[in-house]
Amino acid sequence: MAKKIILLVEENPNDELLTTRTLKKNNIMNKVVIAKVSRDDSWFIEGMK
Repeated sequence: MAKKIILLVEENPNDELLTTRTLKKNNIMNKVVIAKVSRDDSWFIEGMK
């Protein structure tokens, strides 16, 4: 079975670093694609909940 790709949508660079470090520390070796959003873009993400 092929590994899944993780889509990380984050506006805070510190949270992005924390998340990627945590994934590696827990041996989650999936490819991570990072989408950077600004506060102005967050309305779209919030609307998907």
